[in-house]
Amino acid sequence: MGSTIFKVKPTVARVRALRRWYDRLLALNAEQGFASSESFAERVEQQWNKLFHYLPRYGLSVALAHLRLNSGRTVAQLTHALKYPRERPPRQASNG
Repeated sequence: MGSTIFKVKPTVARVRALRRWYDRLLALNAEQGFASSESFAERVEQQWNKLFHYLPRYGLSVALAHLRLNSGRTVAQLTHALKYPRERPPRQASNG
């Protein structure tokens, strides 16, 4: 499902698109009944929640996009996102 090995760098837009895709899967299962609704929804949410821990390295905005779409967000998740080192913009050489 939601792999944690990324071929393409995660972005805010891609995180949102993945959540929409998961929601479509849940709706399709509700219509078609190809799996137990409860079990399938649980599995989808497990994959979604697992993904979060890999996102802060791609930027705080990416991790926060996930948290905004997550109904079960926790202080621990926010703390994890904030602890992750951020890239700093390159320093400009001074002409002094």
